[in-house]
Amino acid sequence: MTERDNAAFDSFEEEYDPLADDFDSSIFDGIEEDDEAVTEFLMPDPSRIEAVEGTPSRQSDGYRQRPAEERTAELFTQMKPYRLMLLQLIRACQQPRTTEEMLQQFEQLHANFKSTYSGANLLSMLEAAGAIDCIAEDGTPYAQVEVEPVVKTDENGVEYLAPGEAPTMLWVAAEAGLAMVEANNPQQRIQQLFAKEAVYLPIFKRILRLAAADEGVSMAQLSGAIDEDPLIQEPRYFSQHFLKNLERHEAVAWQGNRWHTTPLGRQLLEEMADVDDSYSPSEAAEQARIRAIAAESTMGAVW
Repeated sequence: MTERDNAAFDSFEEEYDPLADDFDSSIFDGIEEDDEAVTEFLMPDPSRIEAVEGTPSRQSDGYRQRPAEERTAELFTQMKPYRLMLLQLIRACQQPRTTEEMLQQFEQLHANFKSTYSGANLLSMLEAAGAIDCIAEDGTPYAQVEVEPVVKTDENGVEYLAPGEAPTMLWVAAEAGLAMVEANNPQQRIQQLFAKEAVYLPIFKRILRLAAADEGVSMAQLSGAIDEDPLIQEPRYFSQHFLKNLERHEAVAWQGNRWHTTPLGRQLLEEMADVDDSYSPSEAAEQARIRAIAAESTMGAVW
């Protein structure tokens, strides 16, 4: 057997030895032994992400020195998909509420509205924007509360100072937040939506009508009544698209695992009396069945 020429590999570095004296183990700093068992996706650490130049942090003094009305309006502009949730959180604390109460309110909203933010995240954003305030039970801004140390005695009878118990923190709507709630005009906004998407008025009307039943309507029922409508085949839409628009404009709400038409939605339904909605879900289902049979019968055809 001819001896193999390994000269081409002579320039490679020596074998990597992590046990060598000169091995830099700092590359493993911050990695715990149990980290290997973590398999879920971890969000990036915000403290290690370089901030975009000219964009002040919501926690910076420069940001908080701006008028609360300006900060609140900016937050609602940046968080358009969360507009309804933010408004409802502000409404929930028109009277002082504990953190537990506010998080319970968030969970009720979150049951339908799938948020990538936690309740604590949204409360922090609203507080930084000046839409809500953190206060103690006596009304003092919570940031100004000073917790006095208390004197305790250890097992040997020696007295020492220990941190005192912090007072309960309450959340309460601020003037900027209340102004945003007052300025919210879902009826005007939904009329603008209807004008923009007038061709889909029959779809909007059908959702409102079905959800107006005493028992409400399920998502499956809505899908069956809407998704095969020729009106939304090209471009292709599904019932969720129209449902979310109605929810964001406060015309429908999720209650008891069903969709229900709100008072605003019922008013809109009356105003849409002249909108023609002659679509028949049962007829559409029959047409879909016929198409499916036709498709199966042609699968084995030789052309």
